[in-house]
Amino acid sequence: ATPQPHPDIRVGAPLVPPVAGQVIVSYQIIDPEVGCCKCNDLTTTGWILFIIGCLFLWPMAVVICFMPNCKEKKQVPVYGYPGEAPPTAQPVYAGAPPPAPPAAEAAPESKV
Repeated sequence: ATPQPHPDIRVGAPLVPPVAGQVIVSYQIIDPEVGCCKCNDLTTTGWILFIIGCLFLWPMAVVICFMPNCKEKKQVPVYGYPGEAPPTAQPVYAGAPPPAPPAAEAAPESKV
């Protein structure tokens, strides 16, 4: 089965171009880059807030570029040879709880 891209996330160009004979083995989600003057991947809400910021409080309009919630994530295809396992695991989302630690064996009590 061919891996399908995640719905509602824009597909970007691969980070590494494919070699002849390679196929898509998975998709990797890339978090947006935040910072000053990095407003090229704003969401619709981000652009609206940026324009409102420019109109009413123009020195603070660039704050929108530092907010990851106002930027779009993208996914890129990961290429490999048919039957090859994906090189990376599925991404862990920022809101996901951390994995549970392995159960520790009970240490014998020492009698002093």
